[in-house]
Amino acid sequence: MIEKYFFSDFLLSNYKRLLGEAKQLHKFIFFDQETVGSNNIILRHDLEFSIPIALRMAQMEAELGIRSTYFVQLHSEFFIRLIYIYIYDNYSKKHFNKH
Repeated sequence: MIEKYFFSDFLLSNYKRLLGEAKQLHKFIFFDQETVGSNNIILRHDLEFSIPIALRMAQMEAELGIRSTYFVQLHSEFFIRLIYIYIYDNYSKKHFNKH
């Protein structure tokens, strides 16, 4: 059986390389921009789990001058738990447990 994908295809270093190649041939635009021509890319991401990885991806895109949109899935179980943990770690210990 021939493998179609390799682990290295999904590394951030490879993502940055692919962005650089795409930027040479295409223009990255937002959803609300005029899409005249066929050399435009509307780059979007669905953020469902890993905020740190999404942040690194956004930093790489910014370094290359690439525009993209991130959709955050606020109703996922993961983010609801993450929000509770964030609130507890950053607020409840400091503000609600003063004795």
